[in-house]
Amino acid sequence: MIGLMEADDTAVAAQLQAVSAALRLRLPELCQAVTDSIVRQIASLAAQVRSLLEGGPIEVNRVESALGYRLRQRHLGIVAWVEEQARKEGTLVELERMAGRLADQLSEGAHALFVARDESSAFMWMPLGSEQAGRSDALDGKSPVHDGAAHLAFGEPAEGPEGFGITIREALRAHAVAVMAGPAAARVIRFADVAPIALLAEDIDAARSWVLRALGPLAADDNHTARLRETLHVFLSTGGSYLETAERLSLHKNTVFYRVRKAEQIRGRAVGGDRFSVELALLAMSLAPASSAHAACLGRSRRQGGGLIPSDPGGHKVREQR
Repeated sequence: MIGLMEADDTAVAAQLQAVSAALRLRLPELCQAVTDSIVRQIASLAAQVRSLLEGGPIEVNRVESALGYRLRQRHLGIVAWVEEQARKEGTLVELERMAGRLADQLSEGAHALFVARDESSAFMWMPLGSEQAGRSDALDGKSPVHDGAAHLAFGEPAEGPEGFGITIREALRAHAVAVMAGPAAARVIRFADVAPIALLAEDIDAARSWVLRALGPLAADDNHTARLRETLHVFLSTGGSYLETAERLSLHKNTVFYRVRKAEQIRGRAVGGDRFSVELALLAMSLAPASSAHAACLGRSRRQGGGLIPSDPGGHKVREQR
């Protein structure tokens, strides 16, 4: 009996060795097959999302099954990215984990849809339940960014398959504003907060011309004029309150009065007649600052047509970021 058991053990060991040897021979083939399968799944996912964003006809049930994500609900679209200099191996993995945390913060147990754009950025869609606020500030006070290198651009929540595309396009527009702003941009930027600038930025040449018409020489690229613009912008945003502007900027009320009057003198006319246009143009310039210190972060924006900083034909040379 003992001899028979030893013989059986020897046979099993021989079989295991044979299987192990066969697996070692086929391991590269198996790894390649797994890799090919993953690549096909990613490509299929990207194709489904692209079809949705292009607004073509879709079979909702089939697309939902392919994505593993319900389209017939309310969505919050987000563009997440890190700057090129901060990109490292595993960046997309970290961004995907962030997507999971964000979805869980919005609704415990919820699952986000995550689609990589490139090696340093991704699209995210958050499923919003009926209990969630109908705005992109549903995460306010919940520390949405944990990774010190990550940036987020939010669209506004939108409903259904059509809203799936609308909210991410808004997030992309907010992302474009953040890129223009460079290091001055907030880590989290919402389309609702920058919508006029985001839409202006889609036609940079027209926006540049419009900013110049609205501000004239007040668009000049120098520190003194920049301080005047900042003061005037805060003054207009507070409804014309000298006291509140002084408090926000830690200035004396008389200094605010002087700067507002000086800004109007440089512009060549008072702001009362076209107050909204002036405030919007000042916001545009604050989000696309003229300092060359932001050149590196504005490189992508310049390749798409440049920033919003115009050239002033009235004698003030307003430099674009280089």
